[in-house]
Formats: sequence, structure tokens, C-alpha cells
Amino acid sequence: MKLVKNIQKIAFALTTLSFALILPLITINIKTPIQNASLNDHQIIIQNGGRLPALSRLGSYQLLGRPGSTVYDEQIGATFTQDFASLAYTVTAIAQTGTDNYGPAYLLNGLGNTGYWYQVGLSYNWDPTTAAGFQLAYSVFDASGNLVLPTNAAAGLAAISPVNPGDTVLLSLSFSNGNVIMQGTDRNTGAQAQESYTAAGATTFSGISSAPSNSQGFFSGLMTEWYHSAPYTGGEKGVIYTTNGSPITSAWLWMDEFSVSRRGIGSSVFNNFTNSPVVFSNPSQLQTLSSNGAILSANATQFITGQIPSAVQLTFSYSVNGGTGNSTAPVLTYTAGGTQKTVTLTPAGQTFTVDGSTSWSITNPLASSTATEQWLTGQATTGTAVSAQTIDFIFSHQYYVTAKPDPITGGSISILSGWFDAGTKFQSAASTNPGWQFERWSGSGNGSYTGSSTSALAVVNSPLTETATFYTGLTITASGNVSVAYSNVATTGSVHSGTSKVIYFPAGTDIQLIAKPKLFIYSFSGWTGLTTSGKSKVSIMLDAPQNIITSSSYNYINIGIAIVVVIAIIVVVVVAVARKRKKSSIEASDNESAT
Repeated sequence: MKLVKNIQKIAFALTTLSFALILPLITINIKTPIQNASLNDHQIIIQNGGRLPALSRLGSYQLLGRPGSTVYDEQIGATFTQDFASLAYTVTAIAQTGTDNYGPAYLLNGLGNTGYWYQVGLSYNWDPTTAAGFQLAYSVFDASGNLVLPTNAAAGLAAISPVNPGDTVLLSLSFSNGNVIMQGTDRNTGAQAQESYTAAGATTFSGISSAPSNSQGFFSGLMTEWYHSAPYTGGEKGVIYTTNGSPITSAWLWMDEFSVSRRGIGSSVFNNFTNSPVVFSNPSQLQTLSSNGAILSANATQFITGQIPSAVQLTFSYSVNGGTGNSTAPVLTYTAGGTQKTVTLTPAGQTFTVDGSTSWSITNPLASSTATEQWLTGQATTGTAVSAQTIDFIFSHQYYVTAKPDPITGGSISILSGWFDAGTKFQSAASTNPGWQFERWSGSGNGSYTGSSTSALAVVNSPLTETATFYTGLTITASGNVSVAYSNVATTGSVHSGTSKVIYFPAGTDIQLIAKPKLFIYSFSGWTGLTTSGKSKVSIMLDAPQNIITSSSYNYINIGIAIVVVIAIIVVVVVAVARKRKKSSIEASDNESAT
């Protein structure tokens, strides 16, 4: 089939845009005339002289899977005229399907300034035969229009779970380390999924001011796309895209629907677009475009496809447990009349009229919170206005307790640092590691505990600090012939020869050791363990449990001297005795001579 020729320039540009279909589940081949083409479930051929990002849901789509079948693709979009370093929009997760059970995709699109086109979105029942429910949709085309991601020409779908109807999902396109990151994050459940692909040298996502798309049908902007088994004339549920980033100054607004079969893109059912970009001079005013039952509305921060949801009544109040202290009130952010509004909640209930299917949020923790004191609620503080609600938000007044072992190698404590409600008890027990000894708890703050009990019991009346101090052990083993004296700035003591003793000091303590032989016949030989010095007096640094052992030997010099001294004494004694005997003998002789 050939496309209608001789249309005006702008109409041609929009028709080209209508071919820009996400989730490129089919490769487009335009090199061979259609009458000579060999078609299959992976190829759709168009005759407009260029390769376009095309549509088919691969062979898994039941209608395209039958020869001669035709489906209808409806697209509702906005093309930005500005350039952006990154793009991020939240979209409400609306679960909706047609009579054929196929649903839409809510898409964020980015045209890299080197020509590559990136898409990321949230689809619902895009291909329910293989991946029903919400999925992260993604695709990448190169500057020539070739599908490069996914590489197998299969559906560009990735699991993101759980995503519940009505959740707010953040879609983002960003540059990182030479790649483009295509990411989706459910703001309500935390579910996240992402894909990445080379940025091909791009650093910005380009806006287009001259037409809704470039010659390949690529653009930077938003689009809701939906396949149907018959021409579709509206009735989409309202889907809201919102940005908290830079507002859009202007954008092309457009919509179209056309038939698609295995033989290519067929006739147009309808198309409508603005003659020029809409300028959002009043950032909050919604500009509207409609055709054949399809409708879109947009302002500087919002893009809405389908009917604008009806207003919903929400009634909110708040209270604080544990003493209000210096708390501030929570701030509610919501949308009314297409405009984002903020208001401070009061303890008494207030009722707000909120645009249906739009998201709301309140501050949590409260703005007056600090690193050591906060006011926090465990209730959901974000939601989507789908029905009337009355919620009393209960905030707990909490203090931060810093609890730690010192040093961490010395032992452990049963309750670590964390937030505790004001007025409650904090109790943590200390357990020592081998070679260490628990010394004391040291606490600071109103209600803290300081003492030698292994279990610290404190009352959380303020931010607290509780430190369990552990001393490290030094085991001194003195040989049977050497004793050891030890000392530091605060302690002195000794280890008797032939005994062992464990002493405990704060980690990092300097200790002096002196080895002393028990008798002069023994000599200190050296230390083993913590130090291997041969000196009898050493200074050591104790930073972990250690052992130190003395060794000794006989002092042969002293023993030799002792023997010499003993012999000398014996000689002296013998000489003295001999002299005394001799003298006695002479005296006896003299006495005999005299008689």
C-alpha cells in the first residue's frame, strides 16, 4: 500500500509522526518495493522513502498473526520544543483494556541530539498472551530508523513488580557514563526496572520547533499509544503525566489513528494537531485538543490523555504521639483544576477537592525534623485520588539513639543505633569477643545510662549516645626463673615466676614490661609472642588480644664467679685452719721445753 501523496507539509509531518510507534516489536524494511517484499511477522514495509519506528506486536499479537488481519493504532502525544539534559515524568498507572483485552502504553520519549531515539514507558496488557499486567516498555532506534534495542526484535518489555492500579510511576531518561538510562520506579511500592543503551555521543534530548517530529518520526515528549481490533473513537480513562522538573515552555499537541496490517501501514482514520506549538504563557492553564472522541489536555507541567478525571473529596488531619516538641505541621501537595497546590494540614480535619486520578502527597518526616529528632508516620503519605477518603495521619515523635561497641572488634551489642519513640525505653546488652573484657557503658543525653552492667537501660527523652567499651587482654607468661613487672600511666603490677596472668587495657595502650631473674644464677633470655626483643625492658602497643612469654637460662658467668668465690673461701678457711693448727703445735712444743 502506498501512502497518500501530495499532502501539505505539516500534514505530511504529522502523518510521519503517526508512524512513530513504540515498542518496536517488528523491524521495518523499506529497501524492497512492497510488491516484491517477502513479509513475515517481524517485518512491516512502508513506502515513504524512509525507515520508521513501527508498530506490530510481533507474531504474538493474535490479529497480526492471522493473514489479512488489520488492527488500528491510536496515538495521543505532545512534542516538546525545548532541549533537556534529562527527562522525568510521573504517570498514573491506569489499568484499562479494549474488548480485545489489549491495553495502552504510557510513554516518555527522548530524541538524542545525535539522532538516536529512546522510549521508556509503562504498558498495561501490551501483550497479555505473554506478559499481562503492568510492564516496563522500552525501545531504542538509531538515527537511520533501525531498531537496535531490543536486539531480538521481540517485545521491549521488562518486569516491574508490584505496580498496582492507581500507583504513581516515575519514568525517566538520563545520560550516565556515555549511556542513556531508561528507568521506571513505582513511587508507592518501590518497584523498579531499567534498561540502558549507548547514548551515541549525545548529551541532550532535542526539542523540535518546526514540526511534531523529525523525518524519522522521532521526537522528545509524551505519548499514550493503544492498539485496537477496530477503529476506536475515544473513551480512554484519564491518564496524567506530571513533571517536577523544568516546566515546558511550548509543545506541539497531536493525535491520530491509522490501520496496520501484515502488509504495512494503511489508511488514516483521523488525525488532528495544533498548527504551531502551544505556548504555555499561563503555566497552570490546560490547553485542550480533541478529535473523534480522543482528547488531550496539557499545561507547563502536566499532560493528560483521555477524559479529565472527576474531582474527588479528600479529608485529611494529623496528630503527634510522644509530645509535639518543636514539630511543624505536614504539608499537603495535590492538584485541583489542573494546578498543583500546597496547603498546611491542621489537627482538625480539612476537606480538599482534588482532580480525580491525580497524585497527592504529604511531607514525611515533618520539615522540622533533624538528624537526631524527627516526626515520622508509618502510614502511606502518597496516593492517587480515585475515591473519597478520610485519613488522620499519626506522626510519632522520635529521637535518634547512637549505640555502638568501642572498639567494634571488642564485642557486640544487641540493639544498635536507630530511631526510637520519645518516652520509650532503650535496652541493649553487651557481649564480648574472645580475648576482650567488657568494661562499662558510657552514655550522654537526657535519660542515658552509664555504668558497669552489661545491659544498658535508658529512657529516650532526648537524642542519646550509648557506647559499650571493651578492653583488650594481654596474657603474660613468666618462666619459672623470671618474674615480670608491667606498668602504664594508670596501672602497675607483676607476674610471679612460673605463673601466667591476663591483664586488660584500653585498645591502643602503651605498656612497659620489665623481666627480672629470680636468682643471680639465672639470666633473662628474651620475649616471644607480641614482641621478640631480647631486651629485658620493652615498651609495647596493645591494640588487640595478645600473648607474651618470657624465657630464661642459667647465668654461667655468675655461676663461675660463685664457684671461684666458694673455692677462695674454702682455701682461706683451710689456710686459716692450718695456720691455727701449726700455731697450736708450736705453742705446745714451747710448753714442753719449758718444763
